Amino acid sequence: MRPEQGLLRIRQELGLFANLRPALLYEELANASSLKTEIVAGLDIMILRELTGDIYFGQPRGARKTDSGEREGFDTMKYSESEIRRIARVGSTLRAGAAANSVQWTRPTCSIPASCGAK
Repeated sequence: MRPEQGLLRIRQELGLFANLRPALLYEELANASSLKTEIVAGLDIMILRELTGDIYFGQPRGARKTDSGEREGFDTMKYSESEIRRIARVGSTLRAGAAANSVQWTRPTCSIPASCGAK
């Protein structure tokens, strides 16, 4: 077993599914950004990632050669309703504790219609 697979198993067995990634920009560094200072000044965001579902454990997965001889890799992305609810609850809890004037942006990270709930 590769080390990252062991870490994923530990997370799954302990029920650790949310990864919080805070990002803030110190005022002194705003001028060092390649973006305009007025865009990045005061940057203070929290990125929330799900850690144990989706592509980590989806089956099938693997590598194969196409009919044209090109190599391709594939992973299956899947989420259950309960996995979606639990990460949404974490996001809602974080949002409830955020400053009243903060902006909330969400972006689903899927491009496969079936995994986005399309029928």
